[in-house]
Amino acid sequence: MRKKASIRIEGMHCATCALNIEKSLAALKGVHKAEVSFGSGTAIVEYDPSLANARSIKGAIEEAGYKPVAERIAFYVEDMRCASCIRALEEGLLEKDGVVAVNANLATKLVIVEYLPSVASASELRDAIKGLGYTPMIREGGTATKGSRFRPRFLFSLVATIPIFVISMFLMDLPYRSIILFLLGTAVLVVGGSPFYIGSYKSLRRGVPDMNVLVALGATAAYLYSVYNTFFAAGDLYYDAAAMLITFVLLGRYLEDAAKSRASMSIRKLMELQPKYASVVKGGEERKVPVDELAPGDEVVVRPGEAIPADGTIISGSAAVDESMVTGESVPVDKAEGGSVIGGTINKTGLIRVRVERVGRDSFLAQIISFVEEAQARKAPIQRFADYVASRFVPAVVSIALITFIAWMLLGKGIGFSMLMAVSVLVIACPCALGLATPAAIMVGIGKGAEMGILIKGGEVLEAVRKLDTVVFDKTGTLTAGKPSVVEVVDLAGVGEEEILRVAATLEGGSEHPLAAAVMERAAGLPRYRLEEFEAFPGEGIRGKVDGKEAAIGNRKIMGRLGIAMDGAEGVAARIESEGKTVSILALGGKVVGMIAMIDRPKPDAKEAVEGLKKEGLEVYMITGDNERVAKAICREIGIEKYFAEVSPGEKAQRISMLQSEGRVVAFVGDGINDAPALTQADVGIAIGSGTEIAKEAGGIILTRDDLLGVVSSIRLGRKTMSKIRQNMFWALAYNSAGIPIAAGILYPYLTLRPEIAALAMSLSSVSVVSNSLLLKRHKE
Repeated sequence: MRKKASIRIEGMHCATCALNIEKSLAALKGVHKAEVSFGSGTAIVEYDPSLANARSIKGAIEEAGYKPVAERIAFYVEDMRCASCIRALEEGLLEKDGVVAVNANLATKLVIVEYLPSVASASELRDAIKGLGYTPMIREGGTATKGSRFRPRFLFSLVATIPIFVISMFLMDLPYRSIILFLLGTAVLVVGGSPFYIGSYKSLRRGVPDMNVLVALGATAAYLYSVYNTFFAAGDLYYDAAAMLITFVLLGRYLEDAAKSRASMSIRKLMELQPKYASVVKGGEERKVPVDELAPGDEVVVRPGEAIPADGTIISGSAAVDESMVTGESVPVDKAEGGSVIGGTINKTGLIRVRVERVGRDSFLAQIISFVEEAQARKAPIQRFADYVASRFVPAVVSIALITFIAWMLLGKGIGFSMLMAVSVLVIACPCALGLATPAAIMVGIGKGAEMGILIKGGEVLEAVRKLDTVVFDKTGTLTAGKPSVVEVVDLAGVGEEEILRVAATLEGGSEHPLAAAVMERAAGLPRYRLEEFEAFPGEGIRGKVDGKEAAIGNRKIMGRLGIAMDGAEGVAARIESEGKTVSILALGGKVVGMIAMIDRPKPDAKEAVEGLKKEGLEVYMITGDNERVAKAICREIGIEKYFAEVSPGEKAQRISMLQSEGRVVAFVGDGINDAPALTQADVGIAIGSGTEIAKEAGGIILTRDDLLGVVSSIRLGRKTMSKIRQNMFWALAYNSAGIPIAAGILYPYLTLRPEIAALAMSLSSVSVVSNSLLLKRHKE
């Protein structure tokens, strides 16, 4: 059985880095699939746990020259008393999948565990320690959120570069000028430039040069030329070019980290929703315990203003609950006894007592966080082009820089000028913006969707959304409330309405269909007959022996199957159906004896949603198992012109395929359970109103609240996100296309770019791409 791990990675600087990690992971035995996103800094790895584990995956990433980031948790273990305890804990925990490192300290009685939260959880680790015979307590406090790792290097480089610039430009007669510049320039390259040199070494060792090589080559060339002129010849000094190049690239990295941090704000907001403590009631006493220690079956008290600590059911009290951060529902939802609540939502009013049902990775909030993190890491097909270009970029740029240097030397411009032009080419050509163009927009767009209660599975879904021209809605439970009610009972044989309901309820008692539920509700309190030989026909109805007599209920298809003539009942059925009602025909003893008319009203927002989709230029269809008359009446009410009627559940996917064969790009909107084949067949499956069950593999888009307008919002958001991706790709390509020839000197003598200006331009291009993506945060429903 395959497992899936999501791993955050530090040290990626461009799309080439992501490709390097993918290659390293793909070469690891047991890894079936690896997707690495430069934009979100995340790897999604599918692997066989019998052949690979978290440690080997971590090792493969490190072997590629990058740093996988594992979560750290500290357990205080009072009964850890000797060296053998340390060995037992370390070796025992290392056997658990998801654990990458363990450090047990006898002096402090702390066990520090590094683990992948996508594979293991804190509660599972605690249970593993208990299983080894020890009593762990989770130590309070966590790892502080770190700022950009480039900030201290940037500040150091800036402080050293300012005097370099001043001395180089204005203090030509300063005593020991060249030595001072040499010392300051060396400090900048050693301290500020070390990440680039280390990165260059690792990438060259792998045989896949990345952008670190370009920065390191450029800075080193200017620095070494200056060193030569300082100690061996009397020539121009370019310490300022080398120092400013490093400083500006570090500034770009720092700003880029800050922008990317803002892009991932949605995930952090979701993580912060979970409270740290819960008020648990045990043995009649209330006490506060860490949320990680909650287990299914626990009863917790939640007061007004407090966050609900875990998913569960209200067993006493009532409250208005703010679910906006989890489901996107802006108005507080009234909850009463028996109602379900979601961990992380806020109790606005009333004291409630909740029985815990889902904790840890099974909770709704954890599912959303996992879903969004994985979706943000998935690549869009359009990114393959950027990856292809980036993977071939560095060797091409080095060649262009070499040609630039030789060309200017042949033109008689001297080694100093020629070197600066070549360095400018090396620096300005770094493909950072191209690598960020797609993942930055995807990260922000998917994060924004999560805030709106729209879960999008990744870039591939977004691309399909952009191409959509047709949306097909399932009727029952999607366009309608899915809760039909009986509005009329027709007695055709003089047996009485009560008898019709008794026979119908006896047959329907074994069915879970919404129409059966409506009949059962109307017949509540009436005694049932004995039922034998029960048989269900999906999409048609039910037959069986009721009190020894042959009986059947359903539509015309089952009557035809059983050879039961409609006779004069057809006109009555036609009249009921023309009013938009669904009719269930009841036969007893081989004859039609009555009909039950039910209505399933369209949702209040159905018409508005259809109008919104039409404004987006989409053609809207409805698909239903009801007959032509009912389908036509419902469509007329909500503004749909085209529909498929009398379609069995198994035929829905075939109708979607038929539309696709006409060249259409189709979205199917269903409930995510009964409609799984159609959701899978569609180019975009939209599972609506899926409540707390979000792990619907069939849906490319999952709406966490039962809101048809969310379908419109999801399509608009998808298209807006793809628009940002196209803008980013255009500007990134335009930047490189224009920047390289300008840096090479095509506009000389009117315009030349010194290396430091090229570095600033390169850095700002990456920041501009991320900043443009951040504008998606302003998107409104």
